[in-house]
Amino acid sequence: MKTINIALSPNTSRQDSLLALRLLAAPGRWGYTGEKTRMLEGAVSSEIGVAHAFALDSGRSGLYLALKAMGIGAGDEVLVQAYTCIAVPNSVVWAGAKPIYADIDAATLNVDLKSLEAKITPKTKAIVVQHTFGRPGPVQEIVQLARARGIRVIEDCAHALGASTASGSVGSFGDAAIFSFGRDKVISSVSGGMVTTADPDLARHLARLRDALPLPGARWTFNQLFHPVASSGILRTYDLAKLGKALLVGLQKTGLLDLAVRPEERRGQMPKGIPTRLPDVVAQMALSQFARLGAFNTRRRTLAALYDETLAGTGIQLPPTDQQISKSANQQSTISNQQSIYLRYTLHVPNPAHLHRAARAQNIYLGNWYDTVIAPADSNLAAIAYTPGECPVAEQQAATSINLPTHPKVTLEDGARVAEIVRKWDTESVT
Repeated sequence: MKTINIALSPNTSRQDSLLALRLLAAPGRWGYTGEKTRMLEGAVSSEIGVAHAFALDSGRSGLYLALKAMGIGAGDEVLVQAYTCIAVPNSVVWAGAKPIYADIDAATLNVDLKSLEAKITPKTKAIVVQHTFGRPGPVQEIVQLARARGIRVIEDCAHALGASTASGSVGSFGDAAIFSFGRDKVISSVSGGMVTTADPDLARHLARLRDALPLPGARWTFNQLFHPVASSGILRTYDLAKLGKALLVGLQKTGLLDLAVRPEERRGQMPKGIPTRLPDVVAQMALSQFARLGAFNTRRRTLAALYDETLAGTGIQLPPTDQQISKSANQQSTISNQQSIYLRYTLHVPNPAHLHRAARAQNIYLGNWYDTVIAPADSNLAAIAYTPGECPVAEQQAATSINLPTHPKVTLEDGARVAEIVRKWDTESVT
């Protein structure tokens, strides 16, 4: 029975593994940044329609540099939504500011505008607008609200490269935007990220900060190139006498595979060695997948439509469709005619652990973004200034969240199998 896994570099194809092997064999190229990095910056800036882009080692480094370039630091507050990864508030803390949390809309999983507005104080200097799982958040409303108060807006597009509204691509509305090329993101170079802006003054500050950064060490670059090669072997043997699982754990323990979130990050601490510029060889990996961005996102939307159709009429809370969002929006809304990309298709069920077990029994590994209000679950909430109970909707939705896979290696037949297992589980749970 074919194993379907939502994680472990889900975008990686044979093409990516072969490219990684070629780049591994050319260590003399690892210590440079130049043509490929500039090509990646140009591709992303062109895609979203802004003039300036700066490639870095990660999206969290992009957010950190954006805050520094805006002069945000000690004594300042930055509004972020709950139901997010610790990478977002960490970047705020690393910049010297304090993250302040707004609650979310239970259906869209994006920030709730009323909660956000209630959290604005004279200390608020920036708002981070997250486009959760590739669904555009209410960014234009937030930009209007923020500009009237002299507050900066940073779009968090880590899940959303290629998503859009009727007015343009996500990433084109705020003062700056950040993107991630992490292992489970829209396109992947295992690690990597970008900060973009249309503001020439902000771009000058970002260029100065980015150009002063070092390149990462050879070990970091090796890990990024080795990951696509190793993950292909891990996935092929994942359920073969647990060989793949053992291989994954062993490579992580030896440091040959990086963790998505390092132990010090879970404690709110800035790891050594970041931020850095992005080496050309890693940019080349991202460029290879960028060429397939349209096909990737088309597959994601197609699988989301399949899940919508198959799971309609169950007792499960499904994500609203773009059409439902448009029909419910009033005439002044700017999120009508949106195009979500469904990085993950997120359900809400009373007992996600039971559904995880039922799926695993069929060699299907579903996702757990975000099963806690600030992920991962062992994050030190005090270190990032989150008080349990302050965002009750986010906490409730996190407790019931489970994700279905939409990545490009999931065929329509795979998607039908996943949906049928979920439907059967729901029927049996009710009876």
